[in-house]
Amino acid sequence: MGDPKKLRRKWKRPRKTFNTARIAADKELKKNYGFRRKKEIWKLDYAFKHLMRRARKILATKDKEAEEILMNKLIKMGLIEKKVHIDEILSMSFEDLCERRLQTILFKKGLATTLKQARQFIAHKKVRVGEKMVNQPNYLVLKDEEDKIKLKEKIKKPKVVEKVPEGENTDTGSEKGAKINEAPATEKPVEEFKEAKTEEVKEEPKETKTKEDKPKEMKEEPKETETKEDKPKETETKEDKPVEEVKEETKKKEDVKEDKPVEEMKDTKPEESVEEKK
Repeated sequence: MGDPKKLRRKWKRPRKTFNTARIAADKELKKNYGFRRKKEIWKLDYAFKHLMRRARKILATKDKEAEEILMNKLIKMGLIEKKVHIDEILSMSFEDLCERRLQTILFKKGLATTLKQARQFIAHKKVRVGEKMVNQPNYLVLKDEEDKIKLKEKIKKPKVVEKVPEGENTDTGSEKGAKINEAPATEKPVEEFKEAKTEEVKEEPKETKTKEDKPKEMKEEPKETETKEDKPKETETKEDKPVEEVKEETKKKEDVKEDKPVEEMKDTKPEESVEEKK
């Protein structure tokens, strides 16, 4: 392992973040190759620029050993088929490197119907490149690994079948047969249902007759009301007035009786005088 102080970033931000031409180009790349983030584009762009930088250096220095190393690497990556001139390497585009991504190769091989589905398979760890599992859509597939890409197969668990003795199988079969034969006997014919309904309808008028007997009981109720009316008389008798009040009432009655004859006499005297005059 190397010294952690010498590790460097593998991508760089663009100098002009709000460049309209660059933003439009990034949108097309996202649509055509299924990129999810701009950071993925910038990482791949950094790797592409590094290859171009090495090619320009070889062209200036004319170093044959470095040229062979670069050619072999590009052939392994599948960017070129055979050794070519360095000018042809410099004429490569960024889209050529995007074609070597795992997501695009999975879609072109027909293992996924869409680019989004291919990305989903990779993110869910369902894609294997050879014997290793890869979960990075931006992974650059080598030419030898292209035929080794496959989806993870589902492991089917064997079904456990319980063995049943032969004697039990025959019993279960006979029981089922007996149940099937007994089923029609339990079913009642339609005529019996009709007869049962008619009997229920005949029984209903009996209930109505019992309801008609109630008015007789209602007629007998007024007798009870008469007895209730007699009760206030008993209450009056129970309320005995004091003796002094009774004496005063009797005196008043006698005074009234005595006053009446005087008034009658006054009324009768004029009549008698009139008769005498006649």
